Amino acid sequence: MAGYTELIKNFEKIRSFTRDFFIYGFKGRGDFAELSPRSYDNERRRIESYLGELILKKSDLKGKTISISSNTTAKTYNPLFKIWQTKSFTKKDCFLHFVILDNLKEHKCLNVGEIAEIISISYSSQLIDESVDTMTIRNKLNEYTRLGILEAEKSGKTIYYSLSKNPLDDIDLKTKECLKMALSYYKNVLPAGFIGHSIHNVQDSPFIYKQIFFSQILDDEILLQVLKAIGNKQVITLAMISAKGNWSRKTTLIPLKVLSNTKTGRRYVAIYNIRTKKFSTVRLDYIKDVAFGDTCPDYDSICTEYEHRMKNSFALAHQSTERLHTIKMLLNIDEDNEQYVLERIRREGRGGVVTRVDRNTFEYSLDVADILEMVPWLRTFIGRIIKIEGSENHVILQFKKDISTMMSRYGEVFNHGQHL
Repeated sequence: MAGYTELIKNFEKIRSFTRDFFIYGFKGRGDFAELSPRSYDNERRRIESYLGELILKKSDLKGKTISISSNTTAKTYNPLFKIWQTKSFTKKDCFLHFVILDNLKEHKCLNVGEIAEIISISYSSQLIDESVDTMTIRNKLNEYTRLGILEAEKSGKTIYYSLSKNPLDDIDLKTKECLKMALSYYKNVLPAGFIGHSIHNVQDSPFIYKQIFFSQILDDEILLQVLKAIGNKQVITLAMISAKGNWSRKTTLIPLKVLSNTKTGRRYVAIYNIRTKKFSTVRLDYIKDVAFGDTCPDYDSICTEYEHRMKNSFALAHQSTERLHTIKMLLNIDEDNEQYVLERIRREGRGGVVTRVDRNTFEYSLDVADILEMVPWLRTFIGRIIKIEGSENHVILQFKKDISTMMSRYGEVFNHGQHL
């Protein structure tokens, strides 16, 4: 029986566990009934070894449970990078990595036979107990060529390998320092931040972030596959899981765009469903695997239609008919001291019209594809709303009911919202 190891062979498994502990809070062995106690304990031990300083433990009716602290206010380094740094490798992988790069740095250009001979004479008997066959060396050279670490040039029937030129060699010191600063920002803010971390592996950053979403790094491998399919205009088949992981399904679709919510950190893939002939979105963190299909000949026309449907969208919902929904909101804003509120409405209001009705009273109006997805944004103006109305009456009524329920529970009285 194989012994326990902290290294990861299947990243999807550790991704799923980390997401459960990080996003959904305290969970214990009983929440993973589909796993044996040993499997659960192994994954828990791995997570605790990677993220020990963030682990919170407690005991309740469910037994012993753990959670990963999500307090990111004062952190400038993503601790989840550690998970990507524990991918499994073999003894030969490690051996060939250093030997190949070391010898190509010394000899500049070698073919497979020459590298195999150097390894056999100078390394194998001293460093590892078994020989390394030529095919294994060739596969490693081809892998590094695909990754851009090596360059391959054919001379007759023989392929010669050399180290790729390091683009940083031609950059002056001042520019390198500027690049380090850019990488410090990039690795915590932009997608695939682990790439930036791998280039500039420094934990401290000069930047402090108001909103930072460490858990996005768990989905970046899937993100890169989706972006590759978009770049190649390919059909893909997604293996999807539910939020609780209690069901899964596969669906074939065309990916169009990746959308990111800068307030919640959730990321979505805008898609065209081939079977239903409809546009929709899927949560990136619900995607378990991506399988690539054929190139879509109608990709450009589908993208054009999607952009047309989205021109009146507030967030994710597309316009399914020619009819738009209207919303009007009357707000109390101190125009002498709260110009920043008006600026925010103009900046975030998706082109809605802001009209001054009276002293300290403004109306915001918008024609939109779906009022429901505006509700989280509308809630941020509670306390300023004097009146709100819209063509989707059921949405407006529920919005008013939610506010009334909240106020009754807290024992508060409306100041400016009594006419809602």
